Amino acid sequence: MPPGGPHDNSVNDQYRIPPPKIIKEVPGYLRKVISAFSGRLFYIVKLVWEVSPGILFLMAFMALWSGVMPVVGSLIGKELLNKLAQAYNGQITEFKVITALLVLQFAYLLVNMIFNRLDNTLIRIAGELVSNHIKLKIMGKAKEVDLASFDSPDFYAKMENANREAGTRPIQVLRSTFSIVSAIISIISFLIVIIAVGLVPVLMVVIVSIPATIINFVYRKKNHQYVFRSSKDRRQMNYYSDVIVNKDMVKEVRMLGLTDTFIGRYTEVFKKYFGGLKKLILQEFFWNLGASVLSTVVNCVLFVYIARGVFSGDYQIGDYSLYTGALNSIASGISTLITTTASIYEGTLFINNMIAF
Repeated sequence: MPPGGPHDNSVNDQYRIPPPKIIKEVPGYLRKVISAFSGRLFYIVKLVWEVSPGILFLMAFMALWSGVMPVVGSLIGKELLNKLAQAYNGQITEFKVITALLVLQFAYLLVNMIFNRLDNTLIRIAGELVSNHIKLKIMGKAKEVDLASFDSPDFYAKMENANREAGTRPIQVLRSTFSIVSAIISIISFLIVIIAVGLVPVLMVVIVSIPATIINFVYRKKNHQYVFRSSKDRRQMNYYSDVIVNKDMVKEVRMLGLTDTFIGRYTEVFKKYFGGLKKLILQEFFWNLGASVLSTVVNCVLFVYIARGVFSGDYQIGDYSLYTGALNSIASGISTLITTTASIYEGTLFINNMIAF
């Protein structure tokens, strides 16, 4: 029989926080959620610190760099467009000023590209080191557990989930955390830039991001709960697929004529598992589609507003590029903030698998 048991769905019950039943329970519920989230995040930081403190410092520096550079690029682009417009109108007769700005722009692009490459290289190296560190911790814990525990479905579920997720999740969560820092720095920087247009456009961009925030957090939690509840189905699928290709069992399977039986069982379990997952994915897609349409309409209105300012002579050509770019960057930054925070929340929920083990 494939591994599994009736208690698989209760592996992490001690980590679940019951939702509030009445409005006055909401503040306490939020405190518990934030406290649990912070505790799991600190646990991940501690894991990476155990591997190498230098990884944390380098990731923090890359986050600061990534937050500031988009604003620098926008300001260079604005100046370049303004100088080109002035040259077109005959206000500038020498090309040296434009040449200097072009050199500055390409230097910015080159340096940015180099740092992006360095960041990706750092993440790959850190991912391997952290994954190895966690595997060693899991093996060390498994060595201490009595042999009878390996016959328990609950213990097997904890170990399977810890091995499946904990090796990759920590560095992903940490990278996402630092990318949030970058997004916040960029958003604040562009907010300072866009103050020249007014606070109303900024408030509109922020307000239309609220539905997307709610959708992302709700479906990250639903996804985690579904994947956790389906751990028995995944183990069954692994068992059915592995037993057919296992060199020590393939002869017995062939002799008993069980190949088609195992394939059929695998297909049945997959249909059940995929059906629920597909439903969640499609629901999230349609909700996010509505939120995206709303955000696009608001951006279109704001672009028209800024374009009228250029037409009436309130702004220069380069200002249009800067302000619309700032609005795009604020909207993109808020979107990144939402999706990344939701993915961190989901990732820390999966880290419960390792904590439970």
